[in-house]
Amino acid sequence: MRYSAFYQIVDGIVDELQDMVWPGETNPRRRLKNEQLEKLKYSVEKLIRDSVSIRHSTHRKALASIHLGKDHYKASIYNEILTYRIHVERCFNGMIELGYLKKEKRGVYYPKGKRYLTRYSATKKLLDRFPKSLGTAMPAFVPQAQNINLIRVQQNFKTEVNGVRVERKKLLEYEETSHTKLMRANLQKINDTINQFWFDLRLDDGDFTAMQVQMLSKKQRKQGVDRQLNLSKRNLHRVFNDVKMTLGGRFYGGWWQEVPKGYRQYIVMNGKPMVEYDYANLHPRILYAEAGLIPPDDCYSDVYPKCPGWVMPDPDNMRKAVKIALNAILNAPAELKRPPSAFRRKDCNCSWAELSAAILERHHLIADKFYTGQGLRLQRIDSDIAEYVMLHFAKYNMPILPLHDSFIIRSGYEESLEKI
Repeated sequence: MRYSAFYQIVDGIVDELQDMVWPGETNPRRRLKNEQLEKLKYSVEKLIRDSVSIRHSTHRKALASIHLGKDHYKASIYNEILTYRIHVERCFNGMIELGYLKKEKRGVYYPKGKRYLTRYSATKKLLDRFPKSLGTAMPAFVPQAQNINLIRVQQNFKTEVNGVRVERKKLLEYEETSHTKLMRANLQKINDTINQFWFDLRLDDGDFTAMQVQMLSKKQRKQGVDRQLNLSKRNLHRVFNDVKMTLGGRFYGGWWQEVPKGYRQYIVMNGKPMVEYDYANLHPRILYAEAGLIPPDDCYSDVYPKCPGWVMPDPDNMRKAVKIALNAILNAPAELKRPPSAFRRKDCNCSWAELSAAILERHHLIADKFYTGQGLRLQRIDSDIAEYVMLHFAKYNMPILPLHDSFIIRSGYEESLEKI
């Protein structure tokens, strides 16, 4: 009932697609019924949601993205409803023909692995079907997408394209078990709690635009990548990195996870301020706990490289360098001969080898775990902890937004969150 007007718009456009006469044809195409009709409705709903819920300003065109390749729509446990024939040929092309959508930029593909999807926008004709009074409140008028694919297994792999080695990701099929059913049920409870409230950013148009620019890397900005925040993305899903689900498992899908750290303070829940509370030294502390040891107060401090004439740099820069190095050491499956890309010698006044040796000495009690690829295993542990925390607050109908090693909660509940 809350979104009845939105679904009236969807039903109206579905009827138009069913009745339309395509260019070069004399009669409407065969009407879709039953399961095929449901797929058409879902496609219309998705295209409207994706193009309208990113429209935060009347002064800036909002571009949504769509896959136009047939292979993307193969049936699997991750895709049971979208088909190329209905979603692309009948719905996307039909809504363009009817004047509701406009194709803005063609998708491009580069052999080195960079790919940009075709971009499209909602036209004035589509926007005019929504109440005029909405203005920048348009995303609040659009319902969240259906809860599908809550549990996913994703694997990174390297392949060769036109003689160039590139990295790719693929979703793997997995066996449905009582455990996956329980995780899915828990996630449904968490999502149901989140979706009872409206989360927004207390920013004006100019600041919102500036934030979206910050969401891109320097390289992406140079390439003209257009990335826009979709406030209707409020459903979480878990991503594992192996079919046995012993690795990964963190929660993704919430729009707040895309917001740069400096802007999280502007997140509001039903207009009320929220605060962020994070874990300190999360993964090193877990390793100490597993060994039955008490960790240092700060795992990223008191690291002193042994090199001739070493001068202590700015403490904040030094701590940042140690944090980057320690996390790289925990994630790497073998000793790193080269430093991670984020490492900067000037932050620590020493070489990568000197800094990593100092870290091994500082944390010699857990050094047997270094360079053994602990990162994804530790993510499975911290994601289970996150599930426990979110389920606890769901019992009291209090939504909590996860950020992997931190949470965002309504201001005033910090003490309760810290305790849990």
